[in-house]
Amino acid sequence: MRLFDTVAIVGTGLIGGSVALSLKKHGLCRTVIGYSRRAQSLTLARAKKAVDRTCLSLEGIRDADLV
Repeated sequence: MRLFDTVAIVGTGLIGGSVALSLKKHGLCRTVIGYSRRAQSLTLARAKKAVDRTCLSLEGIRDADLV
């Protein structure tokens, strides 16, 4: 059962990445957006399929249902 349409994860490191993967695994949201100050962190999160979209600016997560 999907609880949220879009969830934003601020910080896609170990904790944020684990939360994102769990949200996706359990089908709790349609889209996960990852935000980080470092492009390298976002590249890794996408490679691990923890996030669907990424952004380097907080503007990119303004439409999220949950942050």
